Amino acid sequence: MNVVRTALVSSLVLALLLCSLTPVPAQAAAPVVSNVQACSVTEDSTVITWITDTNATSNVEYGTTSGVYTETAPTPADTTADHTSHAVILSGLVNGTTYYYRVKSSDGTDETTSAEYSFTTKALTISGVTASSITLTCATITWNTSAVATSNVEYGTSASYGNSAPTPADTTADSTAHVVVLSGLTPGTTYHYRVKSADASGNEESSGDFTFTTLSDTTAPVISSVSPSATTIATTSTATITWDTDEPATSQVEYGTTSTTHGNYDTTSVADTTLLSSHSYALGGLLPDTRYYYRVISQDAYENEAVSAEYWFTTAADITQPVISDITASGVTSTTALITWTTNEAADSQVEYGTTTSYGSSSPADPNLVTSHNVFLAGLAPNALYHYRVKSADASGNMTISPDQTFTTLSDTTAPVISGITVSTITTTTATISWSTDEPATSRVEYKPSTGSETSVTEDSALVFDHSISLSGLESSTIYQYRVKSADGSGNLATSADLTFNTTDIAGPSAPANLARTTPTRDNTPTFTWDAATDTCTGVASYQVSIDSGSFTDIGDVTTFTVADDDALGDGSHTIEVRAVDNAGNEGEGATLDFTIDTTPPPAPTNLARTSPTDDTTPTFTWDAATDAVSGTAAYQVRLDSGDFASIGNNTTFTVEDADALSYGDHVFEVRAVDSAGNVGEAASLAFSVAKGTSWAMILWVVLGVLAAVAIASLFIISKRSGMPPGQLLAVARANVARRGANLVGRTRAAGRPDTD
Repeated sequence: MNVVRTALVSSLVLALLLCSLTPVPAQAAAPVVSNVQACSVTEDSTVITWITDTNATSNVEYGTTSGVYTETAPTPADTTADHTSHAVILSGLVNGTTYYYRVKSSDGTDETTSAEYSFTTKALTISGVTASSITLTCATITWNTSAVATSNVEYGTSASYGNSAPTPADTTADSTAHVVVLSGLTPGTTYHYRVKSADASGNEESSGDFTFTTLSDTTAPVISSVSPSATTIATTSTATITWDTDEPATSQVEYGTTSTTHGNYDTTSVADTTLLSSHSYALGGLLPDTRYYYRVISQDAYENEAVSAEYWFTTAADITQPVISDITASGVTSTTALITWTTNEAADSQVEYGTTTSYGSSSPADPNLVTSHNVFLAGLAPNALYHYRVKSADASGNMTISPDQTFTTLSDTTAPVISGITVSTITTTTATISWSTDEPATSRVEYKPSTGSETSVTEDSALVFDHSISLSGLESSTIYQYRVKSADGSGNLATSADLTFNTTDIAGPSAPANLARTTPTRDNTPTFTWDAATDTCTGVASYQVSIDSGSFTDIGDVTTFTVADDDALGDGSHTIEVRAVDNAGNEGEGATLDFTIDTTPPPAPTNLARTSPTDDTTPTFTWDAATDAVSGTAAYQVRLDSGDFASIGNNTTFTVEDADALSYGDHVFEVRAVDSAGNVGEAASLAFSVAKGTSWAMILWVVLGVLAAVAIASLFIISKRSGMPPGQLLAVARANVARRGANLVGRTRAAGRPDTD
């Protein structure tokens, strides 16, 4: 076995050696990638380079997320393994963006993929933003970009911008040096702006906010071609002034009948703020056949004002009469009518009227020059036919008179309407009553004292709209009842409701009645009440109070008064006076009340003493009367042993009743005074004892006690002398004491005395 095992092992070792010496066919290796780089990185492109150790293809995978490669280059993919130095261009990238990539190379058999690399494209940058060539209305904006890009500017008078240039917007990315001209700007204005550029890939960048200010306009407009000039115009009351300016401006005219060499113009027109280069301004209300001097004023948008030289023109003479039309009689009542008409030019107004074509009456001429005329006729007769004609003359005196017209007044059955009744100028004896009516009417006042029965009358027969009747001989401080009456020309009578007025009030209210104090004498802030005073004219307004002849204080319309804590009264006699004041300020007679304040308690009674024996269980006490300087002592109060005080009237002696008999021992008696104001004084105090009387039983017991003591002492002496034991002697002593005590009790009872108490 050992030989066989040895042979097998030797065979295996030999076989292994032979295998190790057998040649293995060589395998081809994948390309080795090295030196991977992103070169020439711009805003939208880069070149990826690398080296392989053998000829291989060149491909790149890339994207904007690590590990995620959404793009490849070149397109189509490189399939020719013909170089070891590789370069692939990535284009169409987004500026300012980080890209992740890896390279792939294949030798036709095996492919190698590199690790992940990254690069960041350059952001599109804007620089050198400048505003130049600034004028009144223009500015040139320039800037540079790091790549070819579009050229756009946003601008406005705030950082919100609101405007942009050019229009339409530039969409061609073709320059790195940008120029945009802004026009149509406002002079003297600060503008905010920012520039915006987008590269060929649509990546856009904006600058920060910048500002520039346009130049200010300080040049006034130039006025020319002013007309009319030194001529007579064809119109009588109007003129149209025209002129030109070299820039848009406002329109205004100063004019008058006096040259500025002799004064100022009469009128300055309202400025027309519309900015125009050709101006036309119409003047109205001119006088005919009159020379007017004028000058024109124009102000540009920047408040630069130009004033022309002085010019003049003359209006045409007015020889044309007004044309009257639309004559109407309206609102005709029984006594009134409204006549209206129109004229084709401003003219005055007048109406002639009467019950025949001779007229006979005319309205006052209204000099106001108007084209719509209104004349009110009043005082007409009811149910009458009236003839009338109207007259109007213009400012030049050209007058037109209309043909005859007619209207008929209504029958009058309506009473006047009375309104606005007032009473004024009231004195102690006079008053004036005023009112209005809606048509001319008479004036009548009927009046009497409110407590009287006889009516007085004052009247005026004149027909008027506004009425005023003066009353005299009135009584002062009196309420009068009155009513007004008015009758129109047809006898229709209107009567007002009954009204009242007061003549000047010079009488004061009555004195308050039943003035009384409602608080105790000891209250130094007392309260008082009274019955209300009366005033027949204007009524009570308030009450006034005086204490001890001091100044009166108004307390309002109340019938009670309490002295304030800060004004607390002192002990003694006082006086309060209360009076009423009416609404006219008259002070009435005062009501007075004398009263006393006592806040001081009486002193403690003196010489308090017990006047009965010490063993008396219903003792009697006496004391000297207490004095009270203000209100006097009213009563006394007593108590025993800290019980409740009880009043005993105005007595200076007190005896304990049998029902309240005291026990033996110590006691305390107190007495105090109470004055008429209820003030309680300090108490006088007396400590005393009630002792028991001595009895025969007590005497007996004392004697027995003495005898017992003697017996005991004798017991010990005898025992010592006789040598007899104390017990034996004690038994003998007890027997002797008992015998003697029995004899003593027998004798006591025989004498008729009690043996106990």
